[in-house]
Amino acid sequence: MIIELWSKGVLWDRLLGVHFMPLTDVRYCATPGNGKWLQIDQELETRNGQTVGTSKPTGHNVLVDVRFELPYGMLELFLSIEIL
Repeated sequence: MIIELWSKGVLWDRLLGVHFMPLTDVRYCATPGNGKWLQIDQELETRNGQTVGTSKPTGHNVLVDVRFELPYGMLELFLSIEIL
């Protein structure tokens, strides 16, 4: 997942930077967490066409709370069939 930080302008918007977060780092949780401060960088690093990270810090940080949630009512269903 690529997180982008933009500055809204009157005529045009300006990209301030990006942060790459692998989906394997995203947790499953139904409740909000404390969030995490992420450093925003200028460039995406790619190898063999795959994004592997970012480089060149911009000095900007952003607080994000990223999580996967089950659809409403699905937790009870999964608990009843003992998947979780």
